Amino acid sequence: REGTDIFAACLNNRAACRAQLGEHRGVIKDTTQVLESQPANAKALLRRMVAREALGDIELALADAGAVLTMEPRNADALQVVQRKRQSLTKRPGESSSKAAK
Repeated sequence: REGTDIFAACLNNRAACRAQLGEHRGVIKDTTQVLESQPANAKALLRRMVAREALGDIELALADAGAVLTMEPRNADALQVVQRKRQSLTKRPGESSSKAAK
């Protein structure tokens, strides 16, 4: 178990490095592997959520946000993903994203 925890921590740290480099697919790969052994790892969920959103996988990012919010109901990053999704659903046809941001 201890070896698994250390390996998961290393993968999660590598995911953080990959995130800084913009390697979103690598972040998803590493964090998914962490979550296989530690499904309640909020840091891994958050990193994967951000990477999925960056790649345009909004529904998967939203699923990760939901998992984070189950554990941490006031997590600002996860709440922002939910808010952006909500805004995209309520945007009127022809409305630009810059107009919606005002």
